[in-house]
Amino acid sequence: TVTPVVFELHAGSLNKRAIDYIYLENGRSIRDVLRSCVGTPLELFEERMQTELRLSANQAVTCQRCK
Repeated sequence: TVTPVVFELHAGSLNKRAIDYIYLENGRSIRDVLRSCVGTPLELFEERMQTELRLSANQAVTCQRCK
């Protein structure tokens, strides 16, 4: 398990915005996903999240600093 503080140290940042630096396999940050869901009606939220979180099987998982 990696704590947010350990992750921030690894990413070279201590600005308390790890959400901007955690990237999903599809290349989008968690912040990107949350922004795209703003204003989504509750009854459509689960479907929207599934669409936003859909992973690409062809992409490797690395942090931006490790690239």
